[in-house]
Parts: sequence; C-alpha cells; structure tokens
Amino acid sequence: MTESTGAASGKMLSQAQIDATARLLTQTIDIARLQLRRIREDMNAINKTSSSGNGDDIREARTSLFADVHYMLISLHHVEQLLSRLKKLLPHEAELADIRNRYRQWLKKCNEFRDNIEHLDGRIAKNLLELAGIEGCSFALDGWRLEIGPSQEQTAEAFFNDVSNAWAKISDRQKKIRSLITRGGFGAS
Repeated sequence: MTESTGAASGKMLSQAQIDATARLLTQTIDIARLQLRRIREDMNAINKTSSSGNGDDIREARTSLFADVHYMLISLHHVEQLLSRLKKLLPHEAELADIRNRYRQWLKKCNEFRDNIEHLDGRIAKNLLELAGIEGCSFALDGWRLEIGPSQEQTAEAFFNDVSNAWAKISDRQKKIRSLITRGGFGAS
C-alpha cells in the first residue's frame, strides 16, 4: 500500500465514520422525540386515571411515565455523545461546539437527573429515597425535579432543530469540498 493510498483510505474511513455517526444522530433524535410524545401521552393518562381513582391504572401510568422519562434522558445523553463524536471527526466545524455550548446547562441538568434515576439502588438500601411524584409539569424524584411539560419539549425541539440545521449546512459544505477535491484531481494515486 502506498502512502497516498493509505491516506485516501483513512479519509474514506473518516467519511464513513462521519456518515454513520450522522445517521445514528438522526435516529437518536427521532427516538428522543418519540419519548417526548410518550411522556405527553403518559401525563394525559395520569390526569385521566387520577380522576377515575383506579389504583392499578394510576400505577401503570406512573410506571410508564418513569420509564419514558428515563429513556428520553438516555436518548438525550446519546445525542450529546454523538454530537461530541461528530465534533471530533470534524474539528473545524464550529457549529457543533456552538450548539453543545448553547445547550450545555440544559444537557447537564438532564444528565444529572438521568444519573439520579440510574443510581437509586444505593439510596433505596439506605432508605433515603423519596418517592417519585408529579408536581404540575415536573417529575420529582428523590429531591430532584425535571420539567417534563411543554417547556422541556420546546427546549428539546429547539436543540434537535439546531443540531439538524447545523448538520445540513456542514454536510453540504463537506460534499462541496469532496467534489472540489475529486474534480481537482487531489487524492488520486
């Protein structure tokens, strides 16, 4: 293998990694959107079952809400990781870092809440756990509170749209660069 062939192969591998990461990012955003829709449905079910008073239905609706909130937080964490991965693969694309910085505090709060959910076992063993509950449009668990209503959904949707719009611009730029390189004969062995 010649040096130029190795370099071209490395570039193709990087482009394949970029494309795969971008596809996974898009899919993960869709999963998070699905979870947000399910949370809205869970909240409606809780409001409906609370008025009926059926304990089993209320428990099922709350369990569904807990699971959907948790999976939404996992999905957001994966979106953040994939965004970071794209930034490493495309270090000259400032939009990726700008978006991550703009939503840094929101993502941090979501990650902290996810961590709290995932580490309940230690507090349960010590009987330190406060029961999960719903307070207005917030999901409360062990002293932590996470907005799960319209404002959370709006923030998430703004984040997703910013990521998608930035990726569309970056992708177009990358295609133009590859086209210029190919037409100019660069990278040919």
